[in-house]
Amino acid sequence: MDKAYAVFTANSNYPFIIPLQDSTNSLTVTIDMELTALNNYDEISGSIQVAAFLNVTWRDERLLELYNTNFKNAKTSAPIISEMVFPYTAVWHPSIKLLNSVDTVIEIGDEAYKIRENFERGTATWIPRVILTAACNADVTYYPFDVQECSFLFTAWDYSSDEIRLQILNSKIGKQKFATSLRMII
Repeated sequence: MDKAYAVFTANSNYPFIIPLQDSTNSLTVTIDMELTALNNYDEISGSIQVAAFLNVTWRDERLLELYNTNFKNAKTSAPIISEMVFPYTAVWHPSIKLLNSVDTVIEIGDEAYKIRENFERGTATWIPRVILTAACNADVTYYPFDVQECSFLFTAWDYSSDEIRLQILNSKIGKQKFATSLRMII
């Protein structure tokens, strides 16, 4: 495992270079949001605060090359190692920010959330837990039976759309892990 980690992190520029073999292409980063709690909804200030997980995935073309040259048994082609978990700072990851934040615009995730690299598939998965406070204007047209719709707008902050293309997997936020509220129906 130490040898695999050393091979993978030997290039000190690895965390800073978008993981594409051809830099004229753009990298697609997918985001799926899983809601765990509705912390606050404030009609007066026009904001919503939620706790959630973001499932962020992308293809890392360099992984396949590393896998084929370092992590397969030369005689049998069987995998020696197919997957590893790396510290946030050791591998490339997208700089994602909530664009419609009512607080300061800060980067999502930190060193607490590791990145899982799958060498066989050439994919990276990162699942940071987040507390998001977004702008959400109240529509009280049908009060007290009003229905509110709030959006969370994400951007790849440090990159142009020619470099990184964010793709939302589901237009609806997942609620399988949601802690139900007696006051609101989500």
